[in-house]
Amino acid sequence: MVFKEAVVLCYFCHSYIHMGRTNELVATGQMTKCVYKMIVKHCTKVLREAKLNLPLPYAGRHAPWSSWRLVVGDQEFPPTYAIPEDWKAAYRSK
Repeated sequence: MVFKEAVVLCYFCHSYIHMGRTNELVATGQMTKCVYKMIVKHCTKVLREAKLNLPLPYAGRHAPWSSWRLVVGDQEFPPTYAIPEDWKAAYRSK
């Protein structure tokens, strides 16, 4: 895989792409359901205007959490949290 470009996104589109995090924010009261609905409405409109299909949730297999890495240049950064439950707990404690 080769990095080609960075694309700037608005807050709503970024939240839509990271829907797992967005759902956690709603579940913990850090985001209102009203804002959540605005995100979905905005992104649905953007995708339709671009004549793109709404993405379906990924149904395939994921790499184990401990194998995930953020790669920037030649540097690899492992997950901040050891397990997904720790990640969720961190959001729930804020």
